[in-house]
Amino acid sequence: MGRPPDQAVPMSASAEATRRQPGWDNARWLAATLIVIHHLTSGLLARHPTLEMLDFAAWGMRVPVFCILAGYFSRSENLAPRDLRRLIESLLVPYLLFGLLHTLVLLVRGDGFRVHTVVPAWATWFLLSLLCWRIALPYIARLRYPLLCSVVLALVIGYVDKVDNVYSASRTVVWLPLFVIGWKLQQGWAQRLLSRRWTLVAAAAVITADIMIAIGLHDRLDRSWLRTDAPYPSDWTPLLAWTVRLAMLATATVVALSTLRLVPKRSIPLITYLGSGGLFVYLLHPLVLRLIGDRLETWLDGWWALPGAVAIGALTAAVLGSAPVRTIAAPIVRPRWRWLFRPDGDRTHQKMRTPTEQSVARTDRPAWRGDARPTP
Repeated sequence: MGRPPDQAVPMSASAEATRRQPGWDNARWLAATLIVIHHLTSGLLARHPTLEMLDFAAWGMRVPVFCILAGYFSRSENLAPRDLRRLIESLLVPYLLFGLLHTLVLLVRGDGFRVHTVVPAWATWFLLSLLCWRIALPYIARLRYPLLCSVVLALVIGYVDKVDNVYSASRTVVWLPLFVIGWKLQQGWAQRLLSRRWTLVAAAAVITADIMIAIGLHDRLDRSWLRTDAPYPSDWTPLLAWTVRLAMLATATVVALSTLRLVPKRSIPLITYLGSGGLFVYLLHPLVLRLIGDRLETWLDGWWALPGAVAIGALTAAVLGSAPVRTIAAPIVRPRWRWLFRPDGDRTHQKMRTPTEQSVARTDRPAWRGDARPTP
């Protein structure tokens, strides 16, 4: 979901990633459109079994795809001051701006005054999580088993009662394994998993099984199994808790990778272009739904719920990803706040020395420098 979910950070320096690949943009478009449809129909699922079945089936094609793509376009090199400034400008600033916009929209709706800084506003949690992942990646990459460590952390964090949706802490840890998988894809995994012919057949089988399971078991599936913004439910046994989460992560990974394998790799007119603006669709659609979502939900509450939701969701994604909307929304989606930072040549940007380096430097300098001066 680079700038989440498409351009937060520079692309990998590998030859394959030096130019934009249409397949990734096609995947972004699909994931973003499915997220819009999910949020549009969330209040209708209990009354429309068909919608609920397909919503369960599409779960692994939404946020998990964004997490993997974000990891794929991330770098594990140490972050220079310039990199940190870019992260602040492309992730933290939009997070704060969209939190303010959600506050204003809620005031317009008459829902009271709420500040969305500590608890992220609708969908903006991904910005904060991606900021943490990008800062942590250089250190994660130095682990011998980064994926295993991230999975263990995702399982353990559910037992900590105080880790929830505050600053997106729980989601950041739970979705970390998929981000790490995305990062590993650029190290040769993509060639092995996403280009071999047999993986195409396997991916089709996975998606088919995913849909069949959702159709056959949707009335037995519990949405609490998919929650990533809170600790484990208190009525779950310790064994059940980590087993459910591990199964959830495994399912999300397999379905997301299968989706990426099946998405066409060639450029598709309009679709590829809209996918390149996946960030705009992802961040702007909650504001639209806050304003008119109730009316749309009321209108969709009929036999036409499924085709209507697909049509409205796709149209909303197309409008929000269009060139005019990108131009208008660019100052808040992709802000350029260079005035916020000191110039590169400023002394404050020089590399900070560790206490050991400072001690060595003091030892090496002449005795007459500093407090000790030669007597006359």
